[in-house]
Amino acid sequence: MSTAGTKINPIHIVGGEKGGVGKTFISRALCHYFNANGEVYALIEADSQIDDVGRIYKNQAAESHKITLSDDPKRSTEPDVILDTAGKTTALVNLPSNTQAVLDRWMARTNLLQLMEDRLGGNRLVKWFVSDGCHESMRQLDQSIFALDGSIPHIVVLNRGRLHNVNFSYLQSKGLYQRAKAQKNFVAEIEFPALENSVQYFIDENELTLDAAREKIAEEQGILAEQRIVTFVEDFSKAFDSAIARLEEFWDTPNIVGSGAGESSDGNDASQESEDGNSPDGHRNTKVEMAEAQS
Repeated sequence: MSTAGTKINPIHIVGGEKGGVGKTFISRALCHYFNANGEVYALIEADSQIDDVGRIYKNQAAESHKITLSDDPKRSTEPDVILDTAGKTTALVNLPSNTQAVLDRWMARTNLLQLMEDRLGGNRLVKWFVSDGCHESMRQLDQSIFALDGSIPHIVVLNRGRLHNVNFSYLQSKGLYQRAKAQKNFVAEIEFPALENSVQYFIDENELTLDAAREKIAEEQGILAEQRIVTFVEDFSKAFDSAIARLEEFWDTPNIVGSGAGESSDGNDASQESEDGNSPDGHRNTKVEMAEAQS
C-alpha cells in the first residue's frame, strides 16, 4: 500500500491460541455486528484450509482474502494483505489456533506497530482474545498480553458457550488473570452469551449467517427457536457495543501502551490490580456483565 496521506483503519484480530474456545463463532458474530451497524469491512481468513468464517460471510464483506500463516519463507509476505486491506477499510482477521506467534514475528519483522504510529495515524490494532476460562487459556493470554512489549490492545472475550462452570467469577481470584487485567493494553472484558446447542448446530449444519438462520429456523422450528437467535444477537451486540466504545476511547488516548507494560510471564515485576479494581497506574479495567441468552 502507498502510505502517503493514508490513515489506517481498524484491524480486528480474533484469536486465542487454544483450540475449541469458539473463535470461529465469535468471528462470525463480529461479521454480523459490522453488517448490522453498516460498518464496511474486509474479511481475512487465516485458516485457509477450513475457511469456516469466509465460507459463510464472504459475500457480505466488502472483500475477502485467504492467507496461510507460516514460517515458510515462501509464505512470509502473505500477512501483508492485512495492512494493505486496512489502508482501504476495516479489516477482520480470523486466526486459527497456534498461529499468533507467527503473526507476532511478521509484525516484529515489518516493525508494523511503529510504522502505524509514524506514518499511518496511530495503532488501530486490537486483538479479541477468546477464552473458555481454563488455565491453559489464561496462560496463553498472559503471553499474548505481553507480546511485542505490550503494544497490542486486547479485548478478552469469555465465552459462556465453552464455560465448564456456573460463571467466570472464579477468575477474579486467579493471579495469572489478574496480572493480565492490570496491564495497560487490557482494554475490556466481555462475556459472550451461550446459544442453545441445538440452535448452534442448526446454524453450523446449514452454514447460515445469523440473519438467514433466524428466518430459516422460524420456518422449520417455530417462533421460540427464532427468538433464541434474536436474544442471542441482542446480548452479544450489547457486549460488542460496550467493548468497542472502550476501545475507541483507548485508541484516542496517546501513548497508553508500549513501554508501560509490566514484565513478561517469566519475569517477576508485572503490576498487580489493586483492591478497588484499578491497576497501580490508575487505568480502570472494564468488565461488561451480560445475561446468558434464553434457552
